[in-house]
Amino acid sequence: MSDKTEWSFIQLSAGKNNPYIGDDCVYLKDENLLITTDHMVENVHFDFSFMTPEEVGKRLMAANTSDIISMGGTAEKYLLNIAIPKERSEEGKKIIEGINKYAEKHSLMPIGGDTTGGALFFIGITMFGKPNGKILTRNGCRAGDKIAIPNAYPGLSKAGLINLQKKREGFEESKKRFLTPEPYDFIFANKDINGAIDISDGLYSELKLLSEMSKVEIEVDIDKIPVHEEIRKTAELENLNITAFLLGSGEEFFTMVSAEKIPEGWIEIGYVKQKSEKGKLTIKNGNETILFDEKHLYSHF
Repeated sequence: MSDKTEWSFIQLSAGKNNPYIGDDCVYLKDENLLITTDHMVENVHFDFSFMTPEEVGKRLMAANTSDIISMGGTAEKYLLNIAIPKERSEEGKKIIEGINKYAEKHSLMPIGGDTTGGALFFIGITMFGKPNGKILTRNGCRAGDKIAIPNAYPGLSKAGLINLQKKREGFEESKKRFLTPEPYDFIFANKDINGAIDISDGLYSELKLLSEMSKVEIEVDIDKIPVHEEIRKTAELENLNITAFLLGSGEEFFTMVSAEKIPEGWIEIGYVKQKSEKGKLTIKNGNETILFDEKHLYSHF
């Protein structure tokens, strides 16, 4: 489910005017607490034909910690809910082993959860964290801000998924990005940053959300986005243009920021031009404006 679709569904259940809906996490001001939740369903978000149960557990943890990090926080505790199919308890144990290993590596404390049966595996994490000063939201972008990403090769996750599905030899870096993403590799300081968003549904979707929620016009130059060689090779093999990978790759699990001064080592890919009542996104290729085909966007449905 895209962020925008997810937001719409949750608004229906929580109320359209609920002030906590719309960002990567809920922020409870009185408790100074960040809360996020994410879940994964077998054969939708993971496939045991090319993933180990341990990788599944670690990947779910990465998805949740990425949300906390993107709000400028530090993850601390979590709840685990898991549905385990009958006769598949060993796989369930290995998923939990992956969760435990990730938690131990990053000092995350389990505080409870629930276990039940199910036709397929369904696993969910609710994670709690504390802000590191300024809360970073999707509606904080300001005219004059720079749009920046870490040097993390957007599109690599999509390339990895395709190469895993096709059972291709090689392509180890893209496969690793998909199987074991690590948002802690792209930690940043909150200073000088006005807006931020987790890249879980692709650059294009997240840039649109930033522009719409901040009510600004954002312009991005695709020529400034670094392209990994495995993305180039995968695009050739799949007869897809590279733009489809760079802008349409889902589940990258790193943060994009709108900032007065970008973090050291990050890459500026565009800027916030001006205020815009409904928000506007323009994608450039050098001096040429390009139209992105939204059929390339990541979708869970």
